[in-house]
Amino acid sequence: MDADTMATADISDIFGIDASFAAASDPCVQMMFNSGVMLLRPSGPVFNDLQELASTVGSFDAGDQGVLNLYFGKDWQPAAVLDGGR
Repeated sequence: MDADTMATADISDIFGIDASFAAASDPCVQMMFNSGVMLLRPSGPVFNDLQELASTVGSFDAGDQGVLNLYFGKDWQPAAVLDGGR
């Protein structure tokens, strides 16, 4: 969770998500996720892929969210538990 994110209810359900990647949808941009609220399963190969993508392609928003959406975007599905039940 980003520093500007605040949990207002019990978030223990997120620990039951069985996925290598899950994220909250971005309320401002359809079909993108918000990297401020996401879950990642640690993976050396994914880390290496992300470093390569960041150094060769870069980010469309000059930050982590652009790189992460480029990498995970095609396989991303909204995680309702991370969207506050939306």
